[in-house]
Amino acid sequence: MRCGCSNCGAFMVHAEDKEVCVCPECGYRCTACLGTDTVVSREALKDLKFVPWISDDIDEARASLEKSENGEETGWTG
Repeated sequence: MRCGCSNCGAFMVHAEDKEVCVCPECGYRCTACLGTDTVVSREALKDLKFVPWISDDIDEARASLEKSENGEETGWTG
């Protein structure tokens, strides 16, 4: 993985045999781009099918997303 250090802006590289990127300039360690510690439940994944990713009406899309987050059936068939 390659990314910029959020601390100093230098180019960071993935550390071998570890789930972390290390900045060679300041030594800052980061796992943001690797997705570690970001477990998504099965229910949350299933709810994504009800999210209207493309919508002309942003207010309608926001309301639909709030309904799906609250566990209500949205009826979205997109």
